[in-house]
Amino acid sequence: MTLAELQSVVAFAAPDQLPRLQPLLALAPLLAQRRRMSVAKVYAMQAGAYFDAALDVLASLPAASVVEAHAALKQAWDALEPERMRQRVPA
Repeated sequence: MTLAELQSVVAFAAPDQLPRLQPLLALAPLLAQRRRMSVAKVYAMQAGAYFDAALDVLASLPAASVVEAHAALKQAWDALEPERMRQRVPA
């Protein structure tokens, strides 16, 4: 599932969980800049690959709040409960 698909599925199947996705999506423009690619190509990445890349971006930031941001990002990803969303979306 791509990042764009994940965003759509969450919005459709679990709109109450959409705010939890925001910390993940907030890093898309920064990742695009770091990788010298378009934001559209970032949204076309597989969600898991994007998540790994976003964690790498966070690790490279020279801010004291990186640990907090990393924890928030991981918490947001874990809270999305992809299996529950798959069950709610008709095949």
